[in-house]
Formats: sequence, structure tokens, C-alpha cells
Amino acid sequence: TIPSTVMAILLDRIGPYLSSHLLPGIPFDPYIRLSVWTAYFTTFGLLPLILLQVEERPKAYVLLTSAATLLGVALITGLVVVAKRDVTGYLLGGFLASAIMAVPFTWVILRRCRRVWQWDQMKSMLAYSLPLVPHLLASWALTVADRFILERHVPLGEVGVYMVAAQLGAVLAVISGALHSAWSPNLFRRHAEEGERAKPDLARMVTYVFVLLCWVALALSVLAPQIVTILTAGPFHGARHLLPWIAAGLLLNGAYQIPGNFLFLTPRTIFVPIVTVGAGAVSIALNLALVPRYGTAGAVGSYVVGNGVMLLLAWLLARRLYPFPYEYGRIARALLAGLALYAAAAAVPAPPGWADAALRGGLWLLFPVLLGALGFYTPSEKQRLARGARSLLTCFRKKAPC
Repeated sequence: TIPSTVMAILLDRIGPYLSSHLLPGIPFDPYIRLSVWTAYFTTFGLLPLILLQVEERPKAYVLLTSAATLLGVALITGLVVVAKRDVTGYLLGGFLASAIMAVPFTWVILRRCRRVWQWDQMKSMLAYSLPLVPHLLASWALTVADRFILERHVPLGEVGVYMVAAQLGAVLAVISGALHSAWSPNLFRRHAEEGERAKPDLARMVTYVFVLLCWVALALSVLAPQIVTILTAGPFHGARHLLPWIAAGLLLNGAYQIPGNFLFLTPRTIFVPIVTVGAGAVSIALNLALVPRYGTAGAVGSYVVGNGVMLLLAWLLARRLYPFPYEYGRIARALLAGLALYAAAAAVPAPPGWADAALRGGLWLLFPVLLGALGFYTPSEKQRLARGARSLLTCFRKKAPC
């Protein structure tokens, strides 16, 4: 808390000077100042949520994260829609939500922690966590560097379209974060308790996580025209061309978190920043090279490649530190099914309106069917699916709750 408080105060004081050079088109007050203090109060939730994950208390975790999300949505909606505060209302709503949620998060910490100074433990904690500082900075750079570069080379309207696509794609990031938040504590516990014996079950869980991420990414890609048209105003409809690329980058990012978690199983976290710093450097270099010439298309391409490099580096390092029996064949079938359905949606012409939406929605729903045609399912999975289908059919016939 003390370092984040000092950093927030420092940024609040020197922020006007920095923003005038880095973001000359955006006033520091109130926009960037609200963002700084929103980020500060958000840090209050980091440790409590990690503790709840470690304790494997999903109900409390979901309750707090859901409360934070709903509170933010309610305040932002009230300030933007009702009070007509536009962008200021959006930022102010996020700030108020994070400040209010800091109270229950602090209460969770005070109930579970007591202040004890143990230098031996502190040394091991610092050895484990200090390498993560450049990792977090590089992760941040990988996420936001394209915004800074775009702001200098393309019209502000195009930057807005890009930001809308990124915001819509954030649905996949939220789902990916929730899946990994639930999976990583299970990974650490089973690794500690079962060792090598846990790997086959964990490999199957990894496959299921990847399949679900593929299906969500496919929804964002195939239904991009409908999603963008319904949720945004006319000037932002160009985001439908960028959303599939954002979804592809987020899918690679979600896949990266799987071998990324394996790197955290070892005490040598020095390898973690190698992944993110390398990927961040590649992404920034590509943005600098491509954005001035290709605009937002160069930015989304750099985003996809940067996340792909991050996944590749994490996989290469993790296979040396924690060899893992990935189900490569099944993962490849899931990826092939998603690419085939996206290609079909892009290639098959359809009349505008509901007919196009129905066709695209139907192609998206074909994903689990195509998995079966590609031989994805194991015999036991086929049996469970058949039992589930029979049970569902019986419920419909009897018109009874399932």
C-alpha cells in the first residue's frame, strides 16, 4: 500500500508535465488524474482477491468481483446516461467504484493478516517478486503502447474506433481472467499434493479452457458486425473490422497464461520478465514501424504478433522448467474448427439485417458440432454429452425443470 500511495501522489504531482509531452491531446485534469487515482484504489483489491484464490473460496471471490463490476456499471451508467457527463462521467464512475470497493477489500485483509516482520521470509519474497516488476511494466507496455503511438500518427477519430474495438474485445479478457483465476489455485494445489500424477487431469483442463476461449473469440469475430452495430454509434462502426483481430490477440494472450502459470511454479521467476519484455519489445517495434504507414491496421497486427511472441516464449521456457503433456492434437482441432467457421462467415454472402445475424449465429453454434466431426471428443466425453442430451430432451418432453 505504501509504495502505491507514494507512486499515486508522485504521478498526481508530476503528471501534468508528463502528459503534456506524452499525451498532448488529452488534458491531465480531470481525465488522466481520475485514471491515476482509479488505478490506485484498484490496487486495494489485488491482495484480498489473491488470498481468496489461494484459500479456494470461489463464492467470496465471485461476490466481491461481481460487486465491483456491478457498482462500476451502475455508477458509470448513472453519470453518463442520466447525468449526461460523457467521458468525465465514465472516468468518475470508475473512480468512485474503485474507491468504494477499497473499503470491503481492506476489511478482508485486516481480518486475515497481522503485521509480523520476518526478514528470512522477506528475502525469499523479494527474490521471488522483484523480477515481476519488469514483467508487469512490460505487460502494461504491451497493452497500452499502441494507444500512445496511434495518438501521434492517426486522426483522433480512428483512435476512438480502435479503443471501441479494444473495449468490446475486453469481454474475452474478462472471461479469460476468470477462468485462469479459478484454474491457477487448483494447479498450484495439485502440483504440491500430487506432483506428476496430476498432469494428465490438468492437461485435460487446459484443453477445456482453450476450447472455451476459442468459442468466445469466435463469437466476437463472427458476430462483430452485429455487436458493433448494436452497441456503438455510427462513427464507431468501423470497429467491426478490427474486433476479430483484437479477439485473436486476446485468444493468444489467454493461451499464454497457461504456460505462464507454469513459470510461477518454480522459484526462479527471473524467467518471467524474459517473456513479457521480449514480447513487449517486439510489439512496440512493430507499432513504430507499421502504425505510421497502416494506421489502426498496423496496430492490431502488432497486437496479435506481440501476444503470439509472448505465448511462444512462455511455452519454450515452461517446457524446460515444467514439462507438460499438452493435448496438442485436440487443441489443434479446436483452433482449426474456429478458423474454418470464421472463414465461412467471412466468405459466405448474406443479405443485411436479421438474415446475416442468423447465419453468423448459426455458424458460431456449429463450433461444438464441428469439433465432433474433427474427432475432438474422447469416448467418455461422447458418453457424457449423450447422457446430457437425453436428460435435456426428457426435461423438454415432460415440461419440467431440469
